[in-house]
Amino acid sequence: MTSETGRTRASSGSGDVRALRSADALHQAAVDLVTSGRRVSVAALAEASGRTRQTVYLHYPDANSVVLAATRAMLDAEVVGGDGTHWPGAAPPPVLVSLAQHLDTHRDFYRRVLEGPIAHDVSDAIAAYFRPGTRQRIEDAFGDRLPRETLDDLATFLHAGIRRLLTDWVMDPGTTTPSGIAGRCWLAARLLSERVPTTGFQPFVPNRMPQQAPTPPMPSVGDPGSGPTPFRPPSL
Repeated sequence: MTSETGRTRASSGSGDVRALRSADALHQAAVDLVTSGRRVSVAALAEASGRTRQTVYLHYPDANSVVLAATRAMLDAEVVGGDGTHWPGAAPPPVLVSLAQHLDTHRDFYRRVLEGPIAHDVSDAIAAYFRPGTRQRIEDAFGDRLPRETLDDLATFLHAGIRRLLTDWVMDPGTTTPSGIAGRCWLAARLLSERVPTTGFQPFVPNRMPQQAPTPPMPSVGDPGSGPTPFRPPSL
């Protein structure tokens, strides 16, 4: 899987090798600044990378964009394991193991960016590595028996669950190892996407109330069978 967002922008136009080198230097500066807990600004990125502020703005609109591009570049460089769509067997897919190892290696960096203004975008970049696999699991298990909308919903649930397990683990690993969290994610994926019977499945239809027996009308006072005769005061 590749996501050359930063490099593509940096090399747009002339394709100058110097632009690629500047992008790499800015990415490394961003990772170093975030990991060390220092403030990331355009000025700080320029100083740490040995470039000018004009060079930073030539490639990126702001400092957060540099950090996001650096994150994607790191993921592309270190996460391996095929295309991420073939998840057979009892062992976790290699892409999940590789992703967990990468997150563990750069835990200080990810802890800080997952608490910052680009947390959602960084989480999306991480999740991109297992999104195809979660979708394929659902298709393999239920693709011939459930409506498309339901397949989409199940894939979303599975994908979001793995995403949350991984990001929570980054913030608080406890005693769980990278291979351990990959195994937990994979076990959850298997349990939620095993082929189970769907006989008689009926999709939910909004605004459809269950059929109920009609309520019998209340009898009028004095009608036969309506109960005791109401009290009437005696005539004087």
